[in-house]
Amino acid sequence: MSESQDKIVEVAPAKVNLYLHIRGRRPDGMHLIDSLIVFADQGDIISVSPSKDILIDRCGPMADGLPPIQEDLVYYATNLLAETVQARVGAKISIKKNLPIASGIGGGSADAAATIRALLKLWKIRLTSSELLQISHKIGADTAVCLQSRPTRVTGIGEKLIETNTMAPLFAVLVNPRCILTTKNVFSSFCHNSKIKTSESEVPLNWAKDPYILISQLKTQRNDLTEAAISLCPVISNVLNKLQNQPDCLLQRMSGSGATCFGLFPNINQAKAAAEKIKYENDCWWVKAVALNTNKASI
Repeated sequence: MSESQDKIVEVAPAKVNLYLHIRGRRPDGMHLIDSLIVFADQGDIISVSPSKDILIDRCGPMADGLPPIQEDLVYYATNLLAETVQARVGAKISIKKNLPIASGIGGGSADAAATIRALLKLWKIRLTSSELLQISHKIGADTAVCLQSRPTRVTGIGEKLIETNTMAPLFAVLVNPRCILTTKNVFSSFCHNSKIKTSESEVPLNWAKDPYILISQLKTQRNDLTEAAISLCPVISNVLNKLQNQPDCLLQRMSGSGATCFGLFPNINQAKAAAEKIKYENDCWWVKAVALNTNKASI
């Protein structure tokens, strides 16, 4: 059998935080969050095929900004999985990097999760949900939710995953102004300049299946890291204003710790029209029109 026949391909979809509340802080300094996460129909592409050793190559429009391979979460996740199953196995791993680096839409965590999904198939390994969760937490807070890549409410420090009901379909424009923000720096800025809100927005127990009602529900929520991110990357304000000024935009917000922001639109054609206009006026920005996965099915 040829290598191409053995190759396993997994999509690492962009993660979008439809809201993100900071609920508190643990004694160890880790923040407690509450966030509703969905996934886009675009992302990085991970390919794995048999090899005696662990080999990683990276390509794609955003590959130049990646850290050294030894610092890449894909490299860490691969070795961690091999150690967990106590197997002397290898793989040739190819990463096509389409998503901006350190941009609040999953990136490295999504790549690591997709690599784990692919390697489980390649190496013919079965792990329990608990074992996968333990591996995910060692890699990063977003890895667990990215591993399943379906709509999820995330609480705690990212370890508590609550499956949502099927929601109305959503269409979005993702915009990143090519401003790299690390999660660590944004949380540090939040600690120094912001207060945890004591009066919390009530989070719906069920999300609407009508898109306009769903967006009305989302408007009552927020992203508590927005001000901290803007203090480090002021152009985020311009991105949010640009989205708000699109005639069909129903809601604009920052995703995760930024700098990527999203605008929600009634349909994909309106999202594409807005994306084209924003890209024409800001040709150095990364702009994508996407459909968001709002049902229970995995991507």
